[in-house]
Amino acid sequence: MPLGLPPLRIGLAASALHRAAPNGALFRLLGPLERSIREELRAELFVLGQTYDALAADGVLADYPRLIRLPMRRDGGVIHLVAAVVSGDPARRLDAVIYLLDPDDPTSVFPEGQALKRECVIHETLFVSTLAHAREWFELARVECGFAPNPLLDTHFDGVDWLTFQSALSEKNWVILL
Repeated sequence: MPLGLPPLRIGLAASALHRAAPNGALFRLLGPLERSIREELRAELFVLGQTYDALAADGVLADYPRLIRLPMRRDGGVIHLVAAVVSGDPARRLDAVIYLLDPDDPTSVFPEGQALKRECVIHETLFVSTLAHAREWFELARVECGFAPNPLLDTHFDGVDWLTFQSALSEKNWVILL
């Protein structure tokens, strides 16, 4: 990450609906951002098993060394994300969790998913659950790192006061983004 900042550490998971290529939210999010993740943000992505497998099957972020596979949900993958959110070690803590949820998927309300959301709130870690919010957050992270806004990413960013957002991000006032 530029400006001497450590790379972002992001937990990533997606419900089955959002892992379905090519139109799933996971692919609509990461496809346009792949170059930015690799070259600009150089983010570390800690990805739940089935989400990782879906990315690998579609070739998204192929051979990206900072793409780390966690166990599947049923094997404790979500708990790995929770542990990274609550870790007292700043080198292990996640900066954000992006969990693309399907409200019609019953796994969205399983206890470990609820624990993840709760711990994100308690530990002031950004929790993102929609495609639109994830797109916005990645774009704001890019701008915080000093990169010019990408007007092609999403036209609703036109006219945004980037200096206000950059200031808020640098102070970690994530609340304004929720």
